[in-house]
Amino acid sequence: MDTRIQDILTFGGNERVTDRALRCIAHALDFADKLGDSEFNSCHLLSGLLREHGGVAFAVLSRIGVTDSRIGDSLRNRARSVEGSFRVHLEIKTIFDVAFAVAGKMSHHYVGTEHLLISAACDGMQSAEMLIAIGIDPERVQMDVLELLGYSIAEL
Repeated sequence: MDTRIQDILTFGGNERVTDRALRCIAHALDFADKLGDSEFNSCHLLSGLLREHGGVAFAVLSRIGVTDSRIGDSLRNRARSVEGSFRVHLEIKTIFDVAFAVAGKMSHHYVGTEHLLISAACDGMQSAEMLIAIGIDPERVQMDVLELLGYSIAEL
């Protein structure tokens, strides 16, 4: 396992993260590497969620028109962190905190792509701002995840 994945997982309980969610993180790291970014943030995570075909996050993002090219273009067109050694942006801790809280409210004993996408679409996250920039309502993303899983926003 890429040691950077372990660095990212220090923000959450890695024993409770699904294999699919781990692959999303790996996809996200690969894309950050291709961009030359040294700081891993929620935008990279969003790209990883879209690249892991078969997960709930992929299903929702694909259904509402989020594509690799839209995410990639948005990431390429923003200011990037290119200097220094690899580091994890503090917002990743918030992503995991929210994901674990949402999973708990759903009585799930794991964090999967669905929980990560809900938290990545929260107000204040760079990934939510990216969704807005490409014309996607982050709240709609959250509601679509919940609907797909048979929950309502009121239940959380």
